[in-house]
Formats: sequence, structure tokens, C-alpha cells
Amino acid sequence: MAKPLRELVKKDNEFVCDKEVHGQCLDQVKQVLTQAPVLKFFDPRKKTVLQCDASMSGLGACLMQDGYPVEYASRALTPTETNYALIEKELLAIVFGVERFEGYVYGRKTFIDTNHKPLASVMKKSLLSAPKRLQRMLLRLQKFDLDVSYLGCRDAHG
Repeated sequence: MAKPLRELVKKDNEFVCDKEVHGQCLDQVKQVLTQAPVLKFFDPRKKTVLQCDASMSGLGACLMQDGYPVEYASRALTPTETNYALIEKELLAIVFGVERFEGYVYGRKTFIDTNHKPLASVMKKSLLSAPKRLQRMLLRLQKFDLDVSYLGCRDAHG
């Protein structure tokens, strides 16, 4: 089984990069992901959607407009964060995405798409009804105008 890229860069792992194989593939992927028509320029007049997700080892977010990505972001989970419950990781992904793209989303209505259905309902409830760790994350989101919905309900906001 192939190791994830993050595992290959850890201290005790030996990895030999073959420029002919790895370099060429990496260059092609970077080129496809960073050029038009894949990435679009941000337009403050258009609806802004932030898609966020968490995995067992990392967080990811993609700022979208008109169905096209404007910018991507990801990071690895810390050893402590890997022990979080799934709902906590999913909310952490939203916090990460919103804070990472604060320059785009602050002061404007932002639609958040998540694939974690319980999280959409937690976001609509009282802050006091959430567990303490979720409360701390929810407090970090208070200054933003967010509309969180389950990815399966995309039609709810257009």
C-alpha cells in the first residue's frame, strides 16, 4: 500500500525522489490545478461558497464561486486533533477554512458546504447546547456571517 505524501516526509522515512517520475507528475498536477479554467479570480459581487472537509489526518477547504475554485487550502491534523471526534474534526475544518480565507469572507454572507449532516444542525442551535470543545470553535466563527448546510442540500442556497 502506498504511503500518503505526509508520511514520506517524516523523520525516519527514506524517500528517493526520481525527478523523471515524481517531478514530471507533480509539475503536471500543479499546472492543471493552478491555471484557468480551473482557478478563477475572486469577484466580491458573486456568491461565495466554502467547501470544507476533514479526514483522518488532515483538513481541507476550497473557496468557490460559480462552481469554480478560487483558492485551496489544507493542513495536517496535530497529534491531539487526530483524537477528536468526527464532528469536532469537521467543525475544525470549517474554522480552518473560514480563518484561512478571512480576507474573502469577512463582512459578506458566506455559504459553507459540509458533508457532515449533524454539523449543519449543530450550527443552527444555541451555543450553550454544544459540547465545550465545539463551543470554543463556534465562538471563533461568531464574527462571520455563515450559512452552513449539508452538501446534499446544495439547492437550499442556490
